[in-house]
Amino acid sequence: MAFSVEGRRVTVAGAARSGIAAARLLAARGAQVTLSDVRGDVPEARPLTELGVALEMGGHEAQTFASADLVVLSPGVPSEQPAIAAAR
Repeated sequence: MAFSVEGRRVTVAGAARSGIAAARLLAARGAQVTLSDVRGDVPEARPLTELGVALEMGGHEAQTFASADLVVLSPGVPSEQPAIAAAR
């Protein structure tokens, strides 16, 4: 059984190495990706905009997570955060 993310809205929480890699992979597979991070600026994430990835820096917005078809949490992101809980 194949799992497709093409055309799906996917929010990736955490813009460290694994989050950036996940966002890159999901964008390459046709997802509409938003990469969210609590830090105000993540220079390593900027090149992802060329792949169509939206960057949400400076905090996790509940609406971004609640409107996603799929949420991917990076290992360092606590699942108890209010914005992430809103996606449940």
